[in-house]
Amino acid sequence: MKITEALEKKDEALLWEAAKSSKAQAAFFDRLRDECSMAVYSIGSRRGQYVVNHHCALFMIPVIVSANAVAPVGDAKAMRPVATHLARWVQEWFSNTTEVTVFNVATSYQEICNWSPLVMREKLLQLSKQSGGFSFLSPDMDFQLPATAPRLAFLIAGLQRPMEIPTLPRLDPVADETFRSRIEGAIQVVSPMSSRIDVRVDLPDYASSALQKGLVRWLDALHAEHPIRRWDAMPAGNDAVYLQLVLGDDEPVVSRFMLRAHQLGMDGVAMVIEHVAKLAASSTVQDEASSHRGIMH
Repeated sequence: MKITEALEKKDEALLWEAAKSSKAQAAFFDRLRDECSMAVYSIGSRRGQYVVNHHCALFMIPVIVSANAVAPVGDAKAMRPVATHLARWVQEWFSNTTEVTVFNVATSYQEICNWSPLVMREKLLQLSKQSGGFSFLSPDMDFQLPATAPRLAFLIAGLQRPMEIPTLPRLDPVADETFRSRIEGAIQVVSPMSSRIDVRVDLPDYASSALQKGLVRWLDALHAEHPIRRWDAMPAGNDAVYLQLVLGDDEPVVSRFMLRAHQLGMDGVAMVIEHVAKLAASSTVQDEASSHRGIMH
């Protein structure tokens, strides 16, 4: 399969060539999404005796924060007092059944959406200790958001388990609420004391699912503060789609962000676009309702 060959060679040109020539685009990007966020490596003797396959998976934890908390959660120095606790809480949430490695800072979606498939794969290998270094640079995309708009970031973890793919634990409302409260409290601790901080943390999930959930909840939070009035979606080459939003009423702001098929799958990209359309439509319905009330009075 050209996807595996391109990732192993770190040949992005070969990867996009394979994407363009694929007759089943949805299946191609589903496979690419899985290859970027899951891996297998073997430990054992060179002669093939006692070989154990270790399965690795990239997990993410969505974090929605007010704008004044973005800098601290992405700053290794600011996060240092809570980094060890974060790793331990993630390990405990998985009931200590899986080896967990967590990056010590949250990564903004403004950076993640700029990751290429090679960068995402390299992040997984780095967390699973199959890669010693990291040479890719992914600058943040400027979403041109209003100054008071909430921001989206993710805590990123690599999970490993011998002989089977890491899985999510069973539903446990008490453990889930404890986990969320701990992470939210830790972010509050490292955030500036001079202003009120809003933090909402979701539960860990496979990278693609976590990205979808995080985007939907961030869009809901954004819409609550700066209503989405109009929107447009534009293909941006390879696997990227730009979403342009017109936000607010009195002084509308035009913002844009990017969705990636290698991260979300084509179905995931379509789902996020559909959610944006629903939010914009709800604004129109509310405006019409207000207009009718005004006429009646």
